[in-house]
Formats: sequence, structure tokens, C-alpha cells
Amino acid sequence: MTTDLIGSEAKPQFHSKTVSVLERKSIADSTILLKLERPHDFQFVAGLNLDLTLPDCDNDQFSGKRTLSIASAPYEPFIELAIRTRPSPFKEAVAQLEPGDPVRIDGPYGTFGLRHDASTPAVFIAGGIGITPFLSIIRQMKRENWSGNVYLFYSNRRRAISAYIDEFQSLGKEESWFNLIPVFTRISPDGSFGSFENGRVTPDMIRKHVPDVDSAHFYVVGGSEMVWSMVRELDSIAPRERITVEDFTGF
Repeated sequence: MTTDLIGSEAKPQFHSKTVSVLERKSIADSTILLKLERPHDFQFVAGLNLDLTLPDCDNDQFSGKRTLSIASAPYEPFIELAIRTRPSPFKEAVAQLEPGDPVRIDGPYGTFGLRHDASTPAVFIAGGIGITPFLSIIRQMKRENWSGNVYLFYSNRRRAISAYIDEFQSLGKEESWFNLIPVFTRISPDGSFGSFENGRVTPDMIRKHVPDVDSAHFYVVGGSEMVWSMVRELDSIAPRERITVEDFTGF
């Protein structure tokens, strides 16, 4: 049996609507969480994205609009987004948003999501802010009492910029099916962060942590260069039909 996306019995429906900001806060170095009002009929499945448009951002090269993965799960009563901050008119405008401010959402869009059932393991490989669709999927898995094994390889330069890592660490202690493997590329193992891997995610690293790797389905999300480099690495351990990707082209 194949699971064609997880998280909603209702068919996703397109919306174009102005909603209010509920909350804005920093959740990691250079990362902002936005929590938005969710229209009562906004249906989506875990792993999809939407377009966010900010008002009065005319000096932005994309007219204040960006495509962002939905970090909240389908069962949650709000829409959560996580945005990596960099110098740009759009990012500066995000940093100034306050509760009650209006923004426009269009969507949901996309086809990324869980594409197999719990009988075989899921290996999630996230680079940086590519963690957001996995967060939506994993939160929904917990809600639906997922019974299969999930291995999350979460790669960042260092822990301070690893959004949601505390949530994942707590989940790993609570749920036997969920396994977090933090991967840091700019720090060396010294015991101060607990258990983690150092360097790039490789097939050898995956085999070290995933005992039934030969039957696993792989999901890779991150920047284009990271995603397609990882796919080439995975070619040595999995056929392409067991690799699902979502590449962020940068914004």
C-alpha cells in the first residue's frame, strides 16, 4: 500500500486571502517564525507550501511575495512559517511584522509529502530551513500515531541556527519510532552538544544509523545544490523511485 500524502482527509483547496499575523518571534539565529490566522476552510496536506505576500514591499524584486513551506501540521488551527533572514527588503519587512498586521496567502501548492506507508522506514534529509516541510509531516505523524521508523538527518552549520531542534530532540525521547541525527558541518565533536554527526551526510553515515536502509524511502529537502548532490550520493544505495525531493531555489 502507498500513502499518497499525510494529514488531511479533505482535498486541498486553493485560497487567495488576506489574513492576520498572530505571532512573530526568533526561533534560532537568523530564523523567524511567523504564525498566521488560518481560514476555517484552508485545507492542506503535510509537506505543501504557499505564497506569502507582504503589503508595502514595492522595492522588493519579487513585489513582496515568496513561496514558503508550511511548517504547521494540517490539524493545527494556525499557519506556521519559518523564514531564514538575510539582507533583503522582504526579509527586513518580515522582521517588522507585528500581531494584527495583514498579509496575503495564496495556495496551498506543491506535491511534496509522504509517499509510502509505515511498513518501510522513512529517511528524511534536511538542509537548513529545508526542515519546514518535514516538521509539518512529523507533527502530523505524531498526531496520527505513526508506527513506522523515521530517521531525520538534520544538517546545519552549527546548532544555534538549527530551527526546531529542541522540539525534535524532545520528540526523539517521547516516541520510539522517531530518530533524530543532528549533523553539523562547522563544529567538531567535543561532547558539548550531545550525540551528533560532523560533516556532510553520506551513504556511510546513513547506513550507520538506519539498519534497514535497503528498504527505506528517502526524502531530501534543501537548497538546489545540496539536494541534487545528495541525490547523486543516494544513487549508490537506493533507486530513484525511492527518492523524493523538494529543492529550494533561494529567495
